[in-house]
Amino acid sequence: MKKVVIVLAAVIFILLGVLLFVPSAKGPALPSANELPPVLQPVVSADGHLAVLEPTANVIIASPIMISGTVNGGGWFFEASFPVKVLDGNGKVLGQGPAQA
Repeated sequence: MKKVVIVLAAVIFILLGVLLFVPSAKGPALPSANELPPVLQPVVSADGHLAVLEPTANVIIASPIMISGTVNGGGWFFEASFPVKVLDGNGKVLGQGPAQA
């Protein structure tokens, strides 16, 4: 019985030593409030029906492109489909196609 107690005490001592001296695997540190990315402000269409979150203004895009945002007010699109045009800074059409609400 005395040997069992000594073995258990040794095991506990070794485990405590491992826990104290082996660095823990920590995940990535959370960013501070100063390092958080800015909140995206949607670009809203003149009539207020569309609010585009991505892509943001003045970014370089490539094809294919994913456009995300919200559509407000129904009745102006058919079966949840509406046309989308991507324009450059001069108003030239870079691409167009259907989108789903």
